[in-house]
Amino acid sequence: MSFAERLYMLRTGKGISQKELADTLGVAQSSINYWEKGQRDPSISIVEKIADYFGISVDEMIGWNPRKTVGQNLATMKIQTLAAHLEGDEFTEEELEEIRKFAEFIKSKRKDND
Repeated sequence: MSFAERLYMLRTGKGISQKELADTLGVAQSSINYWEKGQRDPSISIVEKIADYFGISVDEMIGWNPRKTVGQNLATMKIQTLAAHLEGDEFTEEELEEIRKFAEFIKSKRKDND
């Protein structure tokens, strides 16, 4: 299930409108619409807020399942390499962690489409 499908399912399952969810998250209603249609993706910080709102983990929200991940060690090494390249750009540890999470999120979308 894609992030877009999961968001729609969670929102409608809870019986709330796009506007209500948007107000709760502090975003425009059009953002919810774009996300549910798979036309845009939220930032990792918004994904965290959505997951918190629905009482699930970010992993569940983006559909990441470590048991299904092939080559997880290689993926982790690639993320660490990416972070190492970015460290010279004076990112904080929190920003580097957000970059790592976002990279995993992007990869999970690719797997959903396969």
